[in-house]
Amino acid sequence: MTEDDFWSQVIRNDKKEDYERYVERYPNGKYTAQASAELYYRFITLGELTIGECKTYLERYPDGRHAEKLRWKLKKLNEERQVKQLKIAIPLCIIILGSVIYIIISIPAPPTDHKGYLLKEQPVEVTKEAPAFNGDINVSYQGSEEDHSKAIEFVLDHSLAYFNRGLAYNEKGQYDLAILEFTKAIELNPDYIFAYFNRGFAYNETGRHDLAIADYSKAIELDPDDPSAYHNRGIAYKEKGQYALAIADHSKAIELDPDDPSAYYNRGYAYTETGRHDLAIADYSKAIELDPDHPSAYHNRGFAYNETGEYDRAISDFSKAVELDPGDASAYHNRGYAYIEKGEYDLAVLDYSKVIELEPGDPSSYYARGMIYKLMGNKELAHADLQQARDLGHAEAEIELGLMQ
Repeated sequence: MTEDDFWSQVIRNDKKEDYERYVERYPNGKYTAQASAELYYRFITLGELTIGECKTYLERYPDGRHAEKLRWKLKKLNEERQVKQLKIAIPLCIIILGSVIYIIISIPAPPTDHKGYLLKEQPVEVTKEAPAFNGDINVSYQGSEEDHSKAIEFVLDHSLAYFNRGLAYNEKGQYDLAILEFTKAIELNPDYIFAYFNRGFAYNETGRHDLAIADYSKAIELDPDDPSAYHNRGIAYKEKGQYALAIADHSKAIELDPDDPSAYYNRGYAYTETGRHDLAIADYSKAIELDPDHPSAYHNRGFAYNETGEYDRAISDFSKAVELDPGDASAYHNRGYAYIEKGEYDLAVLDYSKVIELEPGDPSSYYARGMIYKLMGNKELAHADLQQARDLGHAEAEIELGLMQ
């Protein structure tokens, strides 16, 4: 049977396994591109089509059998994306620091570290349209890692299947496995920008920040106009305490995409960490302008206002933060600090009581409330709270209890 006869039979049967057999028999044949296009189309339609997958098909196979259908689908997906206008962001855990010396009572909790990772979907497009800020890592991908394992058996472009399986592992938090898959994809395609980007994410999540920086740097080398690569590299620098480099990268991200609130937010965080609170306030304000329902931006701006002694503004911001996120114990803690500075002890007691309700194992809030009670002259309540703080491991509480004897 000639190649033409074999291809005629493939077209007539129109079965996946026949297209696979043609590619195996004629890897450089007259109709290999058409067979590959058909296999790729069947792979990407295993689940719901994405913008990136439509674009990749159309770039690789502009005259393919399904090109017109995918052009229409791409138009519809872009219309839906413009309506959603969603951004992705991933918060770190909030840390509440303990109190310091007598009289000061407590120090503000540090600003919320909102990381703003932008996970990219394969292929082509750097998309910001991902699930909204909710504390989850919501990676869109088609199918499970088992699906992509099967895909590796028949998809001509194996790097795509390894990449998608890596995304599946990232979604499940199995970062070491994700790194292996992204590395395989890069071995097959050394210029695979999305594999570098997402491997960088996995490295950062496992604390390997230098490797993350190297991958984001490679992504930037491949696409110097990608704002999210600068953004994520800035976060990796922040994790290493290299705030000047972090600020530089976030500034570049803002230059490339001035409407992304998370870039302003993260640069503001770096400014906060370096004591430049006025610059931090300006960046948090811009983030709020772009995203008025961003609780962490209000929280961190409130923290900066606390640091500059603008307690009324701090209280207003913390109040907005807890309105948007009633479970943010750190915001109550910091608002309580502002109330202490204003001498409004009754309101401070209410806020620290709320922190204790949300985080009953936190000794610093018992200590702070106990010290407020002591200032108010309520020795009985002060003693009870300080004793609880001591029992939870607060060293200064033991000293205060000794002074009260």
